[in-house]
Amino acid sequence: MESTLLHSFFRAGNLKRWLAKPDCPAVIKECKLLFDKIYAPKVPEDTNKGVMDTNHVNTEPKTIPEDLRPLLGLSQRQAIMPARLQHNGIIYATSKMHTGNSLVYFYPGGNRSTPVPGSIKYIYQDQGRFLFAVQRQLLASVDTPNPYAIYPDFPAKLYSSQLSAELEQVQVDWIYSHYARWDFSASQSVVLSLSRVCCFISRTSILIINLRSSRNKLYLLTSCCSYVSIYFIGTTLLGGMAVV
Repeated sequence: MESTLLHSFFRAGNLKRWLAKPDCPAVIKECKLLFDKIYAPKVPEDTNKGVMDTNHVNTEPKTIPEDLRPLLGLSQRQAIMPARLQHNGIIYATSKMHTGNSLVYFYPGGNRSTPVPGSIKYIYQDQGRFLFAVQRQLLASVDTPNPYAIYPDFPAKLYSSQLSAELEQVQVDWIYSHYARWDFSASQSVVLSLSRVCCFISRTSILIINLRSSRNKLYLLTSCCSYVSIYFIGTTLLGGMAVV
């Protein structure tokens, strides 16, 4: 599937470059609207701060789990608890619903000094607003060195594979980004922040690179570009990107 997506991306890039050339035939330019519908990136039209899509939310109240009750009040027995929520065009989900969409960097208590990683266990409504109950990713042991500290352009960090048993209440606006997690071992995980860049898509041309590895060689399939980053964790290749 990855090669199919890459092939489609390259075809779209070549087509857009052709349409931008002054010698492009007028009849082809007349078809630009159709091409945009096929190949243009599906970026949310409304990315204003605070926009929340609740059309898909199940409004039927559910029984509050015991570990969530301290955040809602011990006297409250039921609450609206959707499995997923879309905010500013970004989808968040509980870890039970979708692990990847549950992994978020957030600002504890709204303090925007340093975000920390955690996993969304519950999404719930309290006093008319939706909140997240997040389990923080535990730190690795003090004597564990971070092998990625020597790579300043690759902001991966080593954490424990375990999550905190304590739930933290997190507002949607306290989310910094999603993050990728790879289990380095049974007790350690590598965490890599996935910063949001959709608002810059129209300003910067980003080229996804197809990477293939063999025993002795790494093949990089791309055109000429000014900057290249190759992302991998341990012996597992994640991918890469280039800014043209």
